[in-house]
Amino acid sequence: MSTRRDRILFTPNDKISHYTIIKLLGQGGYGDIYAVSDDTNGQIYAMKVEPNNAERQGLNFETNLMRRLQDSNLFPHFQEFGETNTHNFLVMGLYGPSISNTRRQLQQHHYTLSSALRIGLYMVRCIKDFHVHGFIHRDIKPGNFLLNPGSNNPLVLIDYGLSREFIDPSTGMPYPERAHCGFRGTSKYASISAHENKDLSWKDDLISWMYSMIELIDGRLPWLSGRDFERTHRMKLTIPARTLFSSLPGEFIDIWRHLNYLRFNERPNYEQIEDLIIKSMAKNNISPSMPFDWEYLKPTVIREFSPLAVLPKASECGMSIHVPFSLHAASDSPGTSQCGPCSIA
Repeated sequence: MSTRRDRILFTPNDKISHYTIIKLLGQGGYGDIYAVSDDTNGQIYAMKVEPNNAERQGLNFETNLMRRLQDSNLFPHFQEFGETNTHNFLVMGLYGPSISNTRRQLQQHHYTLSSALRIGLYMVRCIKDFHVHGFIHRDIKPGNFLLNPGSNNPLVLIDYGLSREFIDPSTGMPYPERAHCGFRGTSKYASISAHENKDLSWKDDLISWMYSMIELIDGRLPWLSGRDFERTHRMKLTIPARTLFSSLPGEFIDIWRHLNYLRFNERPNYEQIEDLIIKSMAKNNISPSMPFDWEYLKPTVIREFSPLAVLPKASECGMSIHVPFSLHAASDSPGTSQCGPCSIA
């Protein structure tokens, strides 16, 4: 074992319970994730590990949330939660790289419109299903969507450390809006409401998705890393939507307008958002079966950055498409924008 940032890092062949470490896959705010082998059956999994003496612990919460998502294939398969004398660990299915890491392997470091729109559609379906289960994610970004080969949906949504139960089980309604909640998320992708320490809701996850879409198609966001928190906030307030989404089809302006007019406890119209993405695909002659950009990567390149040797193929993804219809009816509800610039100039 070695140490980094005052945390113990496990090395290949170290043991955690009945699992053997294969390699480190990534590091998060409060824990690290490894590829591991189950000594009892040889199966390969991903394991998230946190010190059990850490000031901030999240694996118990994340485990309980993941258990409630097991009726859906849009989230990781839960295998086991356990404890040792020094660590808590969460074992789950092993998936491919994130769509963020995959983008960096492409020659131009951004996705084509064909791939970006289909990835965006699958992202919305993951977010919608997470919301249907009664939660908001509060950290939607390309790095939290992993490629999932062998499924009709090529993505899974991960990392629930900042997530929150949004629906009160006793009423089936959103919990009341709270004041002065503090910042939650990643500033690069966070909504303006998040920057202003407001309580977050369904729409904020989708605003983070829209910022993510800009990065997928452009390879970057106007505010770059987001490390300058105030500058990032200011740019999000002032850049007109038509400038912000200039690389994406015009339908994204309609989606942006819709999200900006939603009140805190109003449900986004996910179905019409999907329809607008599909409409933009049709206008640009994009077929669901066109190969994804990563399908052109050489196997040697894939092995260098992916936990899995095989990535999803578009021909194996059963993308269901229905007839698009207008979002304007949903967008015309009264209210004022709290999420971003609504100027379309």
